[in-house]
Formats: sequence, structure tokens, C-alpha cells
Amino acid sequence: MGELLREIHPIKLGNEELMVELNEGGNASTGKIIHIQNKDFRLEMYEREFLRMAATVLRAKSELDYFKDKEKDQKYPVLKGGALSEKPDAADPLIKTLNAKNIPYRLVECKKGVMTLIVDLPKKQRLSKLCRGLKKRVHPYCVELGYVYLYKLTPFELYEKNGELYQIYRQLPCCSLTPKTFIPLDRMIQAEVWDTSAEKDGIVYLAEHVRYIYRLCRAVFQSRSFTEADVEELTAMEHVLDTERTKELMSKVFFNFTPFMIKMLKNKEYDEIISRYLSYVE
Repeated sequence: MGELLREIHPIKLGNEELMVELNEGGNASTGKIIHIQNKDFRLEMYEREFLRMAATVLRAKSELDYFKDKEKDQKYPVLKGGALSEKPDAADPLIKTLNAKNIPYRLVECKKGVMTLIVDLPKKQRLSKLCRGLKKRVHPYCVELGYVYLYKLTPFELYEKNGELYQIYRQLPCCSLTPKTFIPLDRMIQAEVWDTSAEKDGIVYLAEHVRYIYRLCRAVFQSRSFTEADVEELTAMEHVLDTERTKELMSKVFFNFTPFMIKMLKNKEYDEIISRYLSYVE
């Protein structure tokens, strides 16, 4: 049990008050012993276990507070560029450079004057050094503005040329449930980005089933809604839901909710998907 070193802090659970205590015991790898107790109850654990539990509780509280604050919901800035066509041309200066230098890339989408690509370049190499006239700009989701990139996800980059914007990913991202936080999609999906593709008119696009998952994840985790454009595009690609590969990749994001997600998507129950997913309990 160990000798009491000090009382850390009282906590209240329901009507019960308990004291968190630090005690002697344990070793260098486990830390000392923590007691959470009162006269009727004691929970004993190693210090390292307690820290993991406390971190989980604090993160859960942060996310719960975020969901309760509706004013924060759906407040991610929307990138808007110039008059860049939504039907990109292989003559586009950046696309032309990537093709000419044999740099692996996938065009993710081209919307609202912003072309989004995932590019396989060394982390420290800037596209502005490869494409003349391409200028680095501050991304609205940059670290300096409070955004967090976890699990080795490279922060998004933003470039401009002649008023047109290019958003660059190094890995395919997903917005976390934690506010202002981005994470990479599962490793299997990252591999699928480069193992598959769709090529048209000299441009290499994300394969359709990967683009479907990316668009779905953005609607669920970032926008927290399905826009008319989302519904139109997801409906046009709906046939990918019949493939086992798509189901396998979706399960890396939605886990056991995947069969329900697919059924709701096919039934066009877009208004219910997000609330059902976030409240899902196995």
C-alpha cells in the first residue's frame, strides 16, 4: 500500500467526495501509487495508469464542452480562390510542373477557385522552388492560428499564383472530433492513395472510392453537415459502396458503425447520419 506522501486534491463524484493521494510504492517504470478514496471506498492504481486515465477524462470533457457550445460548431474557415475552373487543365502551371518532374500527386478536388492536391514530396521541400511564380501563403488552418496536427500529419500548405490558390496535403487528412485538430486517415487509406488512381486528360486524380471516403469524412467530422454539393457528389459515386475494398477502408474510420453508415448513405438519410454516428454505442 505504501506510505502517504501527500494529498493531491479532493474530487466529487455525484454526492460522494473522495481524495486523490500520492503514496510510496511502485518502481521507476510504473511510478508511485495513487489512491482515490474516502472512508467507504478505495481505488488503487499506479501513477502512470492514473495519468492515462486523467488525460482521457480531460480530453472527453474538452470534447463534450465543444459539442455543447453550438456557436463553435461548423466554424472552420472556407478557402476561396479566384476564377480557377472546376474542370482543371493539364496545362495548369502546377499540374504541368508535377507531370514534367514526375512528382507523384493526386488531385483531390478543385472547388471555389482552390485546387487541392496531395503531393509526395520530402517534407522540407517546397513547391515554390519547383514551380516558378508559385508563392507560399498563410493557410487559415495553420499552427500559428491555433490548429493542431497529430500523429505526424504534415500541416497543410497554401500557395498562390496569379490569384489562384493551391492547397497541398502531404497525407490525406481528417478533422478530429477534438476542436481545431487534424489527423491523418488510417494507414491503409494512405497506402490506397498511392496504390490506386484515376487518370483523365493528363491529370492524376484520387481513385473514386478514396475520394468518396475523403468527402464523407469531411462532411461528418469537419462540416458536421451534408451540403447539396456533398449529396450530389456522394450520390454520383455511390456505386463504390458495393465494393468490398470500400467497405474495408471505411471500417478503418467508422469501425462497427460502417454497415449502418452504408445503409443510411444508400437510403439517402443524410440528415440523420451524423447524429446517429456520434451517438452510436456498440
